[in-house]
Amino acid sequence: MGIAMRIYWTFKVLGHDQVSILDSSMNAYLADKKNPPKKGMITPQSKTFKARFRPQLLATTEEIGHKHAPSVKEGHPHAPGAKPHKD
Repeated sequence: MGIAMRIYWTFKVLGHDQVSILDSSMNAYLADKKNPPKKGMITPQSKTFKARFRPQLLATTEEIGHKHAPSVKEGHPHAPGAKPHKD
């Protein structure tokens, strides 16, 4: 689930809001009678996505606390799951 959340967050921070994550397994999704999947082949329409970076979705070290991200320099934004900062 961690990777899915990271991908979800990445889409959101780049301005793509029509994103969701299955809250269960594929079997549970297929068994849901209220929201049955569409039958047959679906051909998606090609579109161009223009990213709109939203820095307000980044967390600062003050928001997450240094104990959760000790390697992030104070005052710099932190992306969840980012690699530790190295001087």
